[in-house]
Formats: sequence, structure tokens, C-alpha cells
Amino acid sequence: MQRDGKKQKEIAEAIEVSPSTVSRELARNHITGKHYHPLHAERRANFLKKRPSVISELEDPELFEVVSEKLALNWSPEQISGYAA
Repeated sequence: MQRDGKKQKEIAEAIEVSPSTVSRELARNHITGKHYHPLHAERRANFLKKRPSVISELEDPELFEVVSEKLALNWSPEQISGYAA
């Protein structure tokens, strides 16, 4: 649609999302210049889906408690990592 010369507002209306959603998607997933690359967008989304989330790595309640306490004491991630290891 963008290559057809449509404005972001027109694209947003056509796919029934807000213009800011279209703006963010175009900004996130262009490689060169101002051209949107849907294949790049799909690959990026798949990559991000596969990355582990921080929450899943802290499923151990004891570790979560230690990390929470140290963060409350303004410890750096490096200090917490060294302490928890």
C-alpha cells in the first residue's frame, strides 16, 4: 500500500488500525530509505518470539525474591548476578 503512494492515514483506515500503529510498524520494519519490507518484519517478529523473556528465566521463586530484594537496594545487575551465582 505504501508503495502505491497511499498515506499512513489511508493505510490505517484500510486495515482498521490507528495511524500511529501504522507509523510504528513502518518505522520498525524498514531496511533502507522509507520502504517497508514485510519479509523483514515477519523475520523480526519470529526472532523476537523465540527470545526468552526475563520473566520465564525467573520462575524460581527464591531467585526472584533475591533479585527483587537486591534491586530494591539499588544493586546493579552485575552485582546481583555475582551474588546469585
